[in-house]
Amino acid sequence: MKKALIVVVALLLAMPAVSYAGSATSRWDMTIGGYVKADLNWSTQSVGPDSGGPATRDSANVQQPRRETNSLSWAGGQTTLNFAIKGPDAMGAKTSAFVEGWFHGRSIQTGGLAGGGSLGTAGDYGLFALNHAFMQLIWPKTTLIIGQTWQGWGFAPFMNLFSPGDAHLNKGFTKVPQIRLTQALTKEFTAQIGAQAGMDTTTYNNVGTVAPGLTSGYPHFFADFSYATEACGKIGPQGLKVGVGGFFGKDKYTFSNAAVTVLSHKELDTYGAEFYTFIPIIPEKKMGDKAGSLAFAGAYFAGKMSPQYSPWFANPNNQWADSGQPAYIRGTASLLGPTANDGSIVNATGAAPEIAKPMINGFWAQGTFYLTNQWWINVFYGAAYIDYSSTFRNLSTGSAPAMRNQEAVAAILYDMNPAVRFGIQWSKDWTGYANHATANVSSKGTYDSVRFGAWYFF
Repeated sequence: MKKALIVVVALLLAMPAVSYAGSATSRWDMTIGGYVKADLNWSTQSVGPDSGGPATRDSANVQQPRRETNSLSWAGGQTTLNFAIKGPDAMGAKTSAFVEGWFHGRSIQTGGLAGGGSLGTAGDYGLFALNHAFMQLIWPKTTLIIGQTWQGWGFAPFMNLFSPGDAHLNKGFTKVPQIRLTQALTKEFTAQIGAQAGMDTTTYNNVGTVAPGLTSGYPHFFADFSYATEACGKIGPQGLKVGVGGFFGKDKYTFSNAAVTVLSHKELDTYGAEFYTFIPIIPEKKMGDKAGSLAFAGAYFAGKMSPQYSPWFANPNNQWADSGQPAYIRGTASLLGPTANDGSIVNATGAAPEIAKPMINGFWAQGTFYLTNQWWINVFYGAAYIDYSSTFRNLSTGSAPAMRNQEAVAAILYDMNPAVRFGIQWSKDWTGYANHATANVSSKGTYDSVRFGAWYFF
């Protein structure tokens, strides 16, 4: 009897495991991957686990707490987990899907801490959240992507930096829901066209009360053309590549008078373009051995861009969020969209404002040199500028956003084996603001960071 009771109890305890036994498998061919990432970051100003972005204004007559406080941050939120699925063929195409999440909260696309992350808060850093989620239909020369992944224009994924907050000079390094068609025109030339969401929907959740611009119903249309060849050699999987891409769309802004009793709307054109390249200056001498190889990667971008594409210029009240404000303003009112940070300019009379998006331009350049096949060095420099009007700068003395930022980065990395990587990185940011927030602080700021990183790829 006693043995029978033990068997019954064991079966009851096993029932939940049996019920979910199939949940870790798939009807199709599924591979689990990702990496564990450990970060240790020391900075000369108070920042979160992802340094990067505008520096806090330097102190003048009154010291700034963020500026005067060094910080040491420990984190593991960049750890990712992904699932790659291969399914049955359809209409002559190979089908697949890819899903990836990371423990970084909702989104890093606004720069710095996810979910805002202003001084004294942690946002939702540490929570598992969507990163990529897309399906593919792949024909011999054509690929159709539907879902959330990197934007389809002007993107060259050659930045070997430690943090999503580092050198995020172009918000084109962003993930958005989209429909993208990629066509191989020849062996070397490739074209991409498609449509994508006009904003970072993982951050703003498509909620019109938070971001009215999201409900305007306009997609952003993009195109990209690139040339790639291995005739000049390659480094790892990458040979020479040159490309140009751009997008066009509309953003809808909603205004109110001071009492929020009268609403008015205005649609603004938004567009941008980017030229990018990767050059294997000294390619691999033999396949699989990168010792002595040297690469250059870089990009130049410009346009009147939406917040998701813009450099990480920020509202000084929240160093880690996009300004998002259309900046050529004549007359002011309460600006309700498309981002939650757009309500800082209020006019008691409710006069209708005149607005236009400011021009943004910038560049980045990176050199990578392999001392051996395992030891390699990255050197990076980038700068971005936003052309705020003098009218806007004069009106926004209490909340002037950053208007230029420069960043220099140097890192050395060691690949112990294909699974384990260690590295140490130094970076320095220089920031200029559109105006003084008060008479007691500078219109400029700078800070340094030193970061240690450890990865385990699986």
